[in-house]
Amino acid sequence: MGLIDVLFEQLFRLIVYSSRSAALWIKRAGTGSWACSEATVTAEPTVLKGFWGPTVEVVYSYRFKGELYTGLHEQPFLSVDSQRDYVARFSNGRRFIVRFDPEKPENSVIRQQDQVMELAHF
Repeated sequence: MGLIDVLFEQLFRLIVYSSRSAALWIKRAGTGSWACSEATVTAEPTVLKGFWGPTVEVVYSYRFKGELYTGLHEQPFLSVDSQRDYVARFSNGRRFIVRFDPEKPENSVIRQQDQVMELAHF
């Protein structure tokens, strides 16, 4: 593969990553006022290495008013190397903060800025 091909492939992946990150940002927009809950990762994260670039899927569960809800979070990455810490942070059984819509509690998101909150508050 020539230098031009490599540069084109990297540019393409950067554009795809930027698009996927923007879509994730839009999904999270307006969720800062949603309720918080402690969530638990219910399976080892799945690492997908597709044409569009590496993605990590995190499956989790949380409770609201005694009911159990589940969620799936997909986090895109530019490179395989950058996803390693993320996979370790969300390994099976790990706890973290999730935001959910109290009016539709099945709608939830993982926000990176919430992960600095202390779980002891919940």
